[in-house]
Amino acid sequence: MGEAWHQLGPISAEYFYTGVVFNNTRGGISTKGATRYRGNLDLALRLDTAAANWWDGGELYVYMQQSQGTTLTPDFVGDVQSYSNIDTIPKHQWLTQLAVDGNGVFENNYGFYATIDRMLVTEEESDDQGLGLFFQYCWAPSDRNQVEQGIGGGLIYTGLLQGRDVDTCGVGCSQIQFSPELEALTGQKSEIATEVFYKARLNDWFSIIPDLQYITSPSGLYSDAMVAGFRFEVNL
Repeated sequence: MGEAWHQLGPISAEYFYTGVVFNNTRGGISTKGATRYRGNLDLALRLDTAAANWWDGGELYVYMQQSQGTTLTPDFVGDVQSYSNIDTIPKHQWLTQLAVDGNGVFENNYGFYATIDRMLVTEEESDDQGLGLFFQYCWAPSDRNQVEQGIGGGLIYTGLLQGRDVDTCGVGCSQIQFSPELEALTGQKSEIATEVFYKARLNDWFSIIPDLQYITSPSGLYSDAMVAGFRFEVNL
């Protein structure tokens, strides 16, 4: 896209499109016709206040998103964690929250999360290439949330293959623990998602990412599922 699409006076624009195609190959709720496409178009606008002759050092930011397609999660996989991170599942009753067991109403909700992300080993040619580690943990009160806590982590390598210095590949695993109140009602205990991927950056603006995920006990209710597919990213 030409410069006119990216810069208009003090306003700059960035366009980002992500598309995912996945199939539920086994388990979960159903595998019949279990292929779906999902896409997100993101638009970011920035206004430089100095360039607009307003004041120095300021920036106004507007972010917009438009989604297309559907996800496999509710009708085929049944996973709570959602196999695709571009899925947006509405969250309800944040300020006025129903109790997990349906008895009572809470006036608020809360929780916390922590993440760690660091390089373990770097290559001599570049500090950006090498093996990295990530870890995350989250918690929320079990009396008003379906998921009480989650823990996850994994390894990511940048530039593993010769001549592919900006490609990344990785493996990760995440487990969520359902509320004890929910377990008493439905028998749901935990769900585990394990993922492997390879992100090939074909040029400065286009990437393709084959992805395979094994989901143990989706929603703590269904048989183990295996979801396979790929995503592509366009950054203009």
